[in-house]
Amino acid sequence: MALTIIENVVLRNPAITEDDRLDKMIEVAEGRLSVDTFGDNYNEAVALLVLHMYEISDRGGAGGSITSEREGQLARSFAAAASPMAWASTSWGQELIQLTRSLAFFPRTRMMP
Repeated sequence: MALTIIENVVLRNPAITEDDRLDKMIEVAEGRLSVDTFGDNYNEAVALLVLHMYEISDRGGAGGSITSEREGQLARSFAAAASPMAWASTSWGQELIQLTRSLAFFPRTRMMP
């Protein structure tokens, strides 16, 4: 039996169950993803996008990977990994990218129902 969107979210981050924004976040995520694209994986995909949006929200909207860090006089920099998708800025988004890439897309013609 497939998990619902809320069950998927809570399974991965139980602290979100207390958040008042959860229903609205799900509504936004559902508007961005297509059930036709994800099929049986739709609930998981929406949950991953919701978790990604929470992560971005917790950062105050700042996205992107960490390219440097500093503590006192010690500092170090990292190369920024370029990604064509904004989802790559969180681990939840990266998991959504992997899920999307794992889907089998078969050629379709306009004559198919």
